[in-house]
Amino acid sequence: MLDACFARAAGLISDFDQQLGPRVLYSCRAEEETFQLELGQRRPVDFERRYPQEIAWLREQARREQRPYDKRLTFTGLMWLRAWLQTPQAPQNHADWKSFLSRVIEAGEEFRRERSQKLASTLLLIESSSP
Repeated sequence: MLDACFARAAGLISDFDQQLGPRVLYSCRAEEETFQLELGQRRPVDFERRYPQEIAWLREQARREQRPYDKRLTFTGLMWLRAWLQTPQAPQNHADWKSFLSRVIEAGEEFRRERSQKLASTLLLIESSSP
């Protein structure tokens, strides 16, 4: 995954798409910002009500790691987690990863449509042109 700063710079690098791997998930368009979400806030989106499975997973992980649950996560991280929790088996190959990353993007698009465009960045999957 690449954040906004790297997304903007990536286009300046010769053969960038061939240097990292078969696909790259950008956390936003080059002209956008990526967002850190405050999951404990109720406005403009009540994350605890809208994403109870994700919030429960985050709390459980904090408990297991014996650390406080800080209620913060990036927008991309929340969409990744949402897709991950809906994935019955971890990706095993390139096709599985492509399918999983497509679900991450779909979750982001759903959030933008149904919840908030202000808090959401545009997730992009760029596939390598190399074989």
